Amino acid sequence: MPDREGREALASEPRDLDGLVEGAVNLRDLGGLRTRDGAQVRPRRLLRSGLMHAITEAGLGTLRDTLGIRTVIDFRDPGEREQDGLVDWARHGVRALHLPPLSDAAFVAQQRAVAGEQAAAWKASAPGGGFERAMYRDLVRGDTGRRAYRAFLERLADPATGPTVFHCSGGRDRTGIAAALALTVLGVDEALICEDYRVSGEQLRPHTRHFVEQLATFGLTEPQWLQLVQCRAATMAGLLDDLRAEYGSPMGYVEAIGVGVETVAKIRGALLR
Repeated sequence: MPDREGREALASEPRDLDGLVEGAVNLRDLGGLRTRDGAQVRPRRLLRSGLMHAITEAGLGTLRDTLGIRTVIDFRDPGEREQDGLVDWARHGVRALHLPPLSDAAFVAQQRAVAGEQAAAWKASAPGGGFERAMYRDLVRGDTGRRAYRAFLERLADPATGPTVFHCSGGRDRTGIAAALALTVLGVDEALICEDYRVSGEQLRPHTRHFVEQLATFGLTEPQWLQLVQCRAATMAGLLDDLRAEYGSPMGYVEAIGVGVETVAKIRGALLR
């Protein structure tokens, strides 16, 4: 995995938006990334984020007026949304869509497993992020996940969607998979996809205070949480390898969940320059 090349490519664009949008957590622009054929993802058209309920009124104004956001796609499950709280997006002239790739029961079971000592030890000893790789593989295989990610990509193809932010809680797992699929459709090199995933771990570290309830719920100390939110490029590379093994390629997975060539062409037309 050519990490140096990936980091140099990402460093060429001002993509981290936590400092621009007051209260943002792990918010960054996928714009500026280059595709294998020399095109570029349009800036300020597709943003990824962690939780958004901590964004201040001023920050929400920046999202709408400075960044031009018109649609927010929320991958959190209903229980998370109730616990964390919701932004009244309609009041800010932004359309909100709820596309959870996990059921409530599945989410809780998965989160408890991730939070356990066994998972922490596994992650610490596994260079490829074996636990997370298995979790991601199960997520993309499940019917709920397949439906959610198909709907996500179909929304990106719809001209009415406009500039979009998609997010979950931390902005690394469900959101990371969505970003990988969108960038795959756009033709971005896998090294850049994996490096973009890795960056989430760095962006989350300053935001522990926003996850106090999760720490208490799952019995995590702050050092344990900081360990668990690390993101290894090898973990995403492993998921892409799994998609290749099962579907022929990551694009093969996109096709298998029902995203056709016309939809792919519309996404590329909307998001590339």
